[in-house]
Amino acid sequence: MFEQLHLDVLDQLGERGRLDWSRASIDSMSVRAKRGDHVGANPVDRSKPGSKIQLACEGRGLPLTAVVTAANIPDVTMLEGVVDDIPPIRTPSGRRRARPGKLDADKGYDSAANRAYLRRRRITARIARRGIESSIRLGRHRWKVERALSWVSCYRRFGVRWDRGSERFFAFVLLACALTCFNRRACHPGPPAGRRSAAAASRDQQINSGVPEPAFADVPGGSLLGKRGLFLKLGLSEGHGTNRRWPVSGSS
Repeated sequence: MFEQLHLDVLDQLGERGRLDWSRASIDSMSVRAKRGDHVGANPVDRSKPGSKIQLACEGRGLPLTAVVTAANIPDVTMLEGVVDDIPPIRTPSGRRRARPGKLDADKGYDSAANRAYLRRRRITARIARRGIESSIRLGRHRWKVERALSWVSCYRRFGVRWDRGSERFFAFVLLACALTCFNRRACHPGPPAGRRSAAAASRDQQINSGVPEPAFADVPGGSLLGKRGLFLKLGLSEGHGTNRRWPVSGSS
């Protein structure tokens, strides 16, 4: 339900040309956790238990997708899954798009495998190289995903994670992303109707006339950690447990 809500708001923004597909940004933030699955020792918080929210934003800083993992999962292993998790969103022409032109990220996502993956997807990699380049120049664009993470962290629900089940915590993350996008839609109604597609104009007419909007089809996947099976892709169980490469601790 929350995935559909987020996708609905993104579709409305996309139809009005409010999404910038020329580039995207990815980053993460940690949340302290008291219990539950997908909780691990946070390496940047004195090994205290926590979870991590991975967020991908479009060029203007609106969240496109979110993924929840344990705090001890390295960022470099999550880039491919987060980018694959971006849903197809409507554009002013009526078609759907899920691939940004460029991807900005800090050194935590730098690896040869990630750069090769972005080349296969025909996405220009704007990732600072470890020991060679500085992350300062990328900050000219990457500050927008930092702002989006700040918006999400303002909700009291994400001060400390008390939810034992990761599906409930992930639902609140999607709800925060949907609210962030909805606030942008309310503040920026979009270009005049003459510059939008006929589908967008018809949708606005339905909204203004009070006619219920058509329901969207279910998003495939529907996993706990992402909308395209990222949960199963990482080999993590639905309950607490351990992964072969990245141990994930949890309370029983």
